[in-house]
Amino acid sequence: MSAVIEASKTVPHRKILIIEKMREPGGNLGMSSAGQNAAIGSKQQQLAGIIEDSVELVMMGIDMLKAGIDLNHPNLLRRMIEESNDMVKWTEDELLGIEYRTRVSQMGGHSVSCTLSTMNACSNDIIDPMLWKVKAMLNINTAFEEFVLSENGDHVKGIQVRSKQDDYIETILFKKGMILAIGGFSTDVKFWSIQNPSFNENVMSIN
Repeated sequence: MSAVIEASKTVPHRKILIIEKMREPGGNLGMSSAGQNAAIGSKQQQLAGIIEDSVELVMMGIDMLKAGIDLNHPNLLRRMIEESNDMVKWTEDELLGIEYRTRVSQMGGHSVSCTLSTMNACSNDIIDPMLWKVKAMLNINTAFEEFVLSENGDHVKGIQVRSKQDDYIETILFKKGMILAIGGFSTDVKFWSIQNPSFNENVMSIN
């Protein structure tokens, strides 16, 4: 939804359609239910007198490399860490009005306290304002299947989607473009079983 909010600035008067494969919007955030964001250099950290950012970046990087058994992409990891506080500021400033508690928590696997919680410690504190801001059509429980190419194959002109309710296949063509937003891997059995083979298709989510 954050991608849609940014896209709407570019084409404010165009129709925007969101294809959501889950039964409810929010993706991984909706599954977590806690309304938490880990951020480095937040104002809450500064008020708490937590150690300087450069050390935090290194420590946070070590935490995540360890959790990812060094399969992480270091350049992507560093960018995510460095821009984590900008993401929190975006949720506060982008007319979303999301508020966080002053307390900073240290969660499992973290070397320093860096986790912020919304006022109600609920993911809807973030999801609901984003839905209000988006002002787009939303197709839930709908899975992306494949791209639809132009006649000469030089560009993408649409997508095919499948309703997870009745397996109906629909082709959607667009005029301006498309954003392919890939979320977490908490339900990707093939991916996370590489790290922990004991988790199989009987595990609904590792979130």
